[in-house]
This record gives sequence, C-alpha cells and structure tokens, in this order.
Amino acid sequence: DMDRVTSLERACVGSFLLMAIGCYGLSSSFDEHDDHRKFFWVCAFTSVRSAGSSVIWVQSSLILQKFSDASMLGRVVSVDYALATLAEAFSAMCGGLLQDDAGLSAEEVSFWMAAVAFGIFVVWVVYLDVV
Repeated sequence: DMDRVTSLERACVGSFLLMAIGCYGLSSSFDEHDDHRKFFWVCAFTSVRSAGSSVIWVQSSLILQKFSDASMLGRVVSVDYALATLAEAFSAMCGGLLQDDAGLSAEEVSFWMAAVAFGIFVVWVVYLDVV
C-alpha cells in the first residue's frame, strides 16, 4: 500500500529475514551426500534468498519514488540503479576475496551473508519498534 509507508518497510524487513534464511540454508545444504537432494535444497534455498532480495529491490524502489519530488525522480532512479549495480559488483568481489584470500569455502561465505542479512533484519526491527 503506497499510502502506508510502514507496510513497505515491513515488507523489506521480512525480506531480509528471507535472505538470511536462504543464505543460511545454502551454507548448510551442502552437507547432503545425495546429489539429487543437494540439488533440491540448493534450488529451494536459492529461491527463498532470491524472493527476499527481489522484494527488497521493489519495495525500496517504491519508497524512493514515494518520497522523491517528481522533477527529481528520474535522477533518483538512475542513482538507485547505479548504486545497486555497484553494490552487486562489490558483493561479488568481496565473495571472491573471501574465498581466494581468506580461504573461506562457498558455504562459509553463504553463512556470513546470512549473518549480515540477519543483522540488518535486527536493526530494522529495532528501528521500526522505536519509530
């Protein structure tokens, strides 16, 4: 509901929880010894993580559009896309550095991604409770 910003914020909060669950599932789903079950769990947890990140993308864009002046909207959206692309590249670079330089496995990187997503979830919950 565009008239109630809290519903957009709550959707973002829930999405960070979905991302945390998806990343945590990815970090633990590789313990399976059966390749078919492993494939199933990787697909399932990737879907959960992707659902969370997609909702965050859409809802945060709606929040930006709601609070941007109509004359600035094109500039705001272009900056949003540019920063999102930069963040995606930075995230991929950090994941690669953690694997190559720090020696973490893909599962350990997924675990840390889950921890970051859960941390952001907690911060948002506290913020929404205060506001």
